[in-house]
Amino acid sequence: MQISKSMTNFIMRTFGRTDAETVVSEIGALDEQDFDYQDPDRIVVAILIFVMRNVTNIAGTIRSVTVDWRDLLIGAGLADDDWPSRVEELLNSGNK
Repeated sequence: MQISKSMTNFIMRTFGRTDAETVVSEIGALDEQDFDYQDPDRIVVAILIFVMRNVTNIAGTIRSVTVDWRDLLIGAGLADDDWPSRVEELLNSGNK
């Protein structure tokens, strides 16, 4: 999955260097087709919301939350039409 520059910057600011590299690598290995070609930033932020809750097992968290992209978006609070503003809010806050 392609990770945008703004998402990469957010990941680098939010996680330590080692964890950021793991997050980027794990998300980068995902296939956009598995998410029905949803907006990549939307999917990445949804994944990050879960990863921020369980930083001790980044790879396991990413695997578990990517089983069904619809459940991922619902669980992250990004299933509704206001998802672009929620993504922007997260990127600008630098923490949640």
